[in-house]
Amino acid sequence: MADAGVSVAIPSIITKEYPEQQDKYLGYYNMSIGGGTCAGPVLGSLIYAFLSYAQTFYCFAALILFSFFVAICMLPKRLNSQINRTESME
Repeated sequence: MADAGVSVAIPSIITKEYPEQQDKYLGYYNMSIGGGTCAGPVLGSLIYAFLSYAQTFYCFAALILFSFFVAICMLPKRLNSQINRTESME
């Protein structure tokens, strides 16, 4: 269920940050989702061929954790401010 929130939040950020070019950046977003869906099983099976099940899990957990920290560092601070939340609720 957590993926549903993320899949809604990212297009919202794209449309807010790039209103003039939102079609282009939403296309990039959807392309990355599709590419990850296609490449994920292939990459997972290649890693599993050389590592055990647990090591494969830890490898992808580290990749997800790294991606999380990169995303936190790259998001603009103004998207997470309390002022924007209260203004959007009114």
